[in-house]
Amino acid sequence: MLIRFFKDNLPFPLYAVLPVLTFLLWIPGFLAFKQVEPAYQMPLYNTLSSILFYFPNLAWFLSVGLIYFEAILLNAYVNKFEILTIRSNLPALFFVIITSAFSSFQLFHPVIISNLLLIIAFGRICSIYRQDYVFAYTFDVGALIALASLFYFPAIIFFPVAWFSLAVIRPFIWREYVISLLGMLTPYGLLITYYLFTDKLTYLFKEVYYIPYLDLLKFDLGNEKYLYLVFGVLSIIGVPRLISISGLSVVRTQNLLKVIGFAFFIGICAFVLFRNTFSYTFMLLAFPLAVLLANYFITVIKQWIAEVVFIILILIAVFQYIY
Repeated sequence: MLIRFFKDNLPFPLYAVLPVLTFLLWIPGFLAFKQVEPAYQMPLYNTLSSILFYFPNLAWFLSVGLIYFEAILLNAYVNKFEILTIRSNLPALFFVIITSAFSSFQLFHPVIISNLLLIIAFGRICSIYRQDYVFAYTFDVGALIALASLFYFPAIIFFPVAWFSLAVIRPFIWREYVISLLGMLTPYGLLITYYLFTDKLTYLFKEVYYIPYLDLLKFDLGNEKYLYLVFGVLSIIGVPRLISISGLSVVRTQNLLKVIGFAFFIGICAFVLFRNTFSYTFMLLAFPLAVLLANYFITVIKQWIAEVVFIILILIAVFQYIY
């Protein structure tokens, strides 16, 4: 029922139903009363978390508000640039579901901020199509990804998406690649300068950017393994559908779907590499996975299948809330 309700691009589901749904999905996090905790001392997040630590209720409302805003923003970009076959509210719905289904992520964590910056970067990437001068856009994309990594370091792995986007959307102009790299380096240059003048440069490299040993053989998904399994199965089904649909689309849509697919692949790499050292890495998949799932549920032929699969997803999320 929700799939059919959100499938059309109508304002009522997006601006009236979705905020209520987001609020309801986050009630377990409010009842659990989790305090904000610093995550690996990322500079910008650590500053914000040190304030919100004393206001857990405010942190909860901020989390819900940001996730809803990010869902609206992602949905606006997908519809504006006609990335899917029809204009729909499903990208927003699935973004909320992905970011809210896991009880262990229902607290203010750094990826909530990182995702906002990555979604804005995605919007800047979409804007460079058929533009004559895109230096400002490419600089912004690099800088936004760098800022996202200053909240949650694994977000830096998304920088290749910027160069991949230039490769598939633009003719080769080497200055655009260099400028995007300069955009990424600028926030880090300012950060290093600050720590240098405050005599904390050693602390920056020894404590802030210390990455624990990556044990790829240890892959513990915790008590939420069934949710990961459902999203994994949906991804396996959705990727071929994304590829098949992209072949039938106009050139701009084909290229932007390639960007989404590559961002999804990069997110999978981040999850595999950093799952056991950076706890919230799966949430970096939220925006490409939301578009991937929206594309699948829009194009599924038998609507009842989509509704059944979605109900199963919700039931598994409720089950893991209880147990």
